[in-house]
Amino acid sequence: MRMLAAARGRPIEMPVIAGKTEDEIMEAIEGLKKRQYVRVDGPPNGNSLIGQDVDELNLMPFRVDYLRTLPR
Repeated sequence: MRMLAAARGRPIEMPVIAGKTEDEIMEAIEGLKKRQYVRVDGPPNGNSLIGQDVDELNLMPFRVDYLRTLPR
């Protein structure tokens, strides 16, 4: 996302979580993608300098076990 922002020349709005840095949020998103709990959904930007980024980042539940029951 940082590379996409640099290529476009304008900032991309990052999710905000109280007490977490941008790096921690990015690491969490990457971890969820690797475990296939979420997927990055969006059309590839063929004109991008990066080539494999997306126009928009949407985190969507990917597997049934994404949601866990909370203890009562």
